Amino acid sequence: MGCYDTICFGCPDCGEELSGQSKSGDCGLKDYPHTSVPRSVADDANRHAPFVCDCGSKWIFGNIPDYAEAKVSLTLEKVK
Repeated sequence: MGCYDTICFGCPDCGEELSGQSKSGDCGLKDYPHTSVPRSVADDANRHAPFVCDCGSKWIFGNIPDYAEAKVSLTLEKVK
């Protein structure tokens, strides 16, 4: 079984808590809110995208920046 980190977010349509796994970065089994993700973890944020909510909405992280900041805030984009 591999290690990973988790990026947590609420569905903007209904508020249900969702999460995505990243296998980049330290992979220390840590949870991060999507508003404060280590840059190294953000590199693999869409590994299992799209993230499907029970309400039927599908989401991806939309703004994974190319620059090297310590932490980044990821936005959500709705997909069809």
